[in-house]
Amino acid sequence: MKLTTKQEKFAHAVTVMDNHSDAFRSIYNCLKMKPESVHRLAAKLMANVKVVSRINQLKAERAARQTLSDDALIAETEAMAAFDFADAFAPSGRMLEPHEMPKRLRAAVSSVKIFEEYAGKGEDRQLIGYTKEIKFWDKNSAQERLYKQRGLFVEDNAQKSGLLSKLPRAAVELIEKEIRAAKAKLGVDPGRLPVDSFPGPEQPKRVSH
Repeated sequence: MKLTTKQEKFAHAVTVMDNHSDAFRSIYNCLKMKPESVHRLAAKLMANVKVVSRINQLKAERAARQTLSDDALIAETEAMAAFDFADAFAPSGRMLEPHEMPKRLRAAVSSVKIFEEYAGKGEDRQLIGYTKEIKFWDKNSAQERLYKQRGLFVEDNAQKSGLLSKLPRAAVELIEKEIRAAKAKLGVDPGRLPVDSFPGPEQPKRVSH
């Protein structure tokens, strides 16, 4: 038996949300449900073998996509570097559900969270709606990575063609991190300055008489 439409949507939501209850709220109408009811129903879905199988399939597909060709990796980075957050909303202002968002935009999303909003206190406390939070990957970092992928940092590429080109990528990134930290301590812009821009030993000052 195939999953229902909402079960399929729930499976997709789980792959991009940290919390199963948040995924449930993004698909089902929970305005009149208590938090414990939402948690219970979300847990029930997660106990459904077919739902879990579909979630695992989607996660496997997502993991497989992480092993990308160079062109696909650049396209993924471009999505993070040039996304338009307006694409996450319908014309009415409603935030789109994960499965409704354009694929290119989903590549730029780092997390989605849903917060319950209540009115009243004690027994009169009622769930009145939700506040949704969407976070995107940092554009600056994505753009910098894109520049590197396209070889736009000429100086860096020239430096790495020597000794650094023989090191593992992780080691090169660690060296870059240490260099940026050292520049910051010296009060130098930790951006793309050449190594010879580091302040050298202080020279004796000449005094004119």
